Amino acid sequence: MVRAAARGVVDFRRARPLEPNWWRRLNLLLDEVEAEDTLRLAGEAFRFHMLTAANSALTEAAFKSSRESAQKLFKTMDGALRPWVVDRDNKGSAEAELYRQLIGDYRADPAFKAAVDAEAQSMLDACAAAPEKTEDQLYQERLERRLREQERRRASRRRK
Repeated sequence: MVRAAARGVVDFRRARPLEPNWWRRLNLLLDEVEAEDTLRLAGEAFRFHMLTAANSALTEAAFKSSRESAQKLFKTMDGALRPWVVDRDNKGSAEAELYRQLIGDYRADPAFKAAVDAEAQSMLDACAAAPEKTEDQLYQERLERRLREQERRRASRRRK
């Protein structure tokens, strides 16, 4: 959280810790900050391995080891940039397989696909029917109403 705030990604002056949507947005932003950090670190390590591979004094075994390390780091960078791509060597494939066993397979199971599509459609319909004002706008309106009410009370006290 501190890194996100220091980078200006999260503005804690506008924090609303009692609202679930604020926490959802915060978690998404923190995940993205973590992905950027992972990508930056893996990129630096990848460049290090590329410089090592450019050394003409490397033996065949050292070159092979450096190439394998660079390929592994490249997969890490690719996973940070495209998390939806599942690699068999990655733990994501084990999680995806466990999900398929417990929940179902979207591609192979037509009943599961129909249920997921119906739920997704209902969520899209709910979003389309959502109020036109954002939470920030509603919050601002509530604040303005409170301020107007306070001002009316002060004005009525002055008249007395």
